[in-house]
Amino acid sequence: MSARTILLCIAVIAIGIFMLPQTISMFAGQHSWYDPKGHDIPCEKCHFLEMAELASGPHSLLYSELYNRSANYSTQGQVGGAAFWGGNTTHHRCYGCHQVGNNVSGEGGWADRNDTAHAAVTIACTDCHPWVDDALNEDVSSHREFYNKLNLTGDGLLLGSNEACIGCHTSSGVNVSWTRSANITFAADKPDGEWQIGGMNATGSNTTFISRDG
Repeated sequence: MSARTILLCIAVIAIGIFMLPQTISMFAGQHSWYDPKGHDIPCEKCHFLEMAELASGPHSLLYSELYNRSANYSTQGQVGGAAFWGGNTTHHRCYGCHQVGNNVSGEGGWADRNDTAHAAVTIACTDCHPWVDDALNEDVSSHREFYNKLNLTGDGLLLGSNEACIGCHTSSGVNVSWTRSANITFAADKPDGEWQIGGMNATGSNTTFISRDG
């Protein structure tokens, strides 16, 4: 065997030593499957940004009293904690809200409702905070129109009144155009020593644009 052939063989072996393990590792894990019925799919694998946000807020794993007040449960764990969610991991918290049939009645916890593959659903904030709807619909509520108009919007980006909830309770940026009347005209008369005011009308308009980054 010539020296040239020997050097070529050594080069091929050297390349194989360094490249083959990397090639094998590139395909590692592709035949390992998560069992959806075991609630083992790690949502944070793709939704790591959402995980980071939730981990620092009231929906974190440390918030042990988190539970859905609108669900009709008579089972142990209905007041929150691992018994209700099915576990203490991040994705158990995800399963707790994003599931098929989020308005549930009957026995069982949230973990019993998420066995359908690709079952994540968009949820309304009021699914877990139903009392907010009553509070914001009071006649004297200053945010009533803001909440209700966003609740009726045809924008499919967010569900229901979630735009209003996110606009106030998160660090998401908000752009608001506030249009109000510029002048009020009315008739004032004092024919018999008593002031009489009537014919009140609003005229003109004044628009204020507010933009906040969060």
